[in-house]
Amino acid sequence: MARLKFYRTKPTGCTERMVVETSQYEIEEYATGRVDVTYTLMPNDRRTVEVSNRQHFNSYPRCYIEAESTGQTIDQIVAKDQLTVPAEEVQIA
Repeated sequence: MARLKFYRTKPTGCTERMVVETSQYEIEEYATGRVDVTYTLMPNDRRTVEVSNRQHFNSYPRCYIEAESTGQTIDQIVAKDQLTVPAEEVQIA
């Protein structure tokens, strides 16, 4: 079993965390720097979390993988894609 800990910092400055315990997970890296972590909760319940700097509900820029038995971090995934600024935030001089 492994414990997947996903972290992101909200615009207010507080840190949001999602923790999942699973026996199966897959990591898929893309050339853009984005990483998908797909985990299985039950035999027919697979979910994917995006590890990227995109600002949307299912995106976390950091993921730590812990061994459930020891609680030690065995791997970490950090988004390597470029943070994009939404068009409404771009200032034109």
